[in-house]
Amino acid sequence: MYWEHAVKAITLAEQVLPSLRAFQVARHPKEHGPIDVIVVYSGLAVDVVHYDPYTKTPSPKGRPVEYLGEIDPREALSHINTALREAYVLRGAEYRKPEDAWIVPIAWNNMIILHLKISGDGGRLIADPGLQRRLREAARP
Repeated sequence: MYWEHAVKAITLAEQVLPSLRAFQVARHPKEHGPIDVIVVYSGLAVDVVHYDPYTKTPSPKGRPVEYLGEIDPREALSHINTALREAYVLRGAEYRKPEDAWIVPIAWNNMIILHLKISGDGGRLIADPGLQRRLREAARP
């Protein structure tokens, strides 16, 4: 039944979580405003984590932090990688019919900080196409 696929998706999220890495800081235009950190798994861009440069921690999903100053991208990546090592999978999944995918929330310090999108059968992690495109564009000479 469909709940078995949800269990498989949650299990897959638990398996990939230790290998998630903060990969690139995605600063919004004009060098001010929210700061997102692209998270990857084995070359797949899976989501972004909002970075709070005031507290040097992740901000909850849906709460990007406005910031006008300069940031050190290496420091932001380091702080997000530390949080990812402390993060955990919430044991529930949302199904999105148009995408035939499960969304499994990842939490840190009791806040959801990112989502993993997993195929409807629970067997495959799905990359975010927009983030993948940004990574490809950044890799071009």
